Amino acid sequence: MPVYRKLVRDNIIAIIKANKQHPQFRILSANAYRDALIDKLREEVEELNRANQLSDKKMLEK
Repeated sequence: MPVYRKLVRDNIIAIIKANKQHPQFRILSANAYRDALIDKLREEVEELNRANQLSDKKMLEK
């Protein structure tokens, strides 16, 4: 099974188990969870900025 170092939600663990797979996971402490959420937010902001830059570049090319 591939390794994904991601936050999971929406019963993903139960869905994986229902598919007869055996996920490995850990429950984060409150501080580690907060840090992981901040990292995820930064990742999403970077993705949004890249998308905006591509969009702006395409608009300038027209």
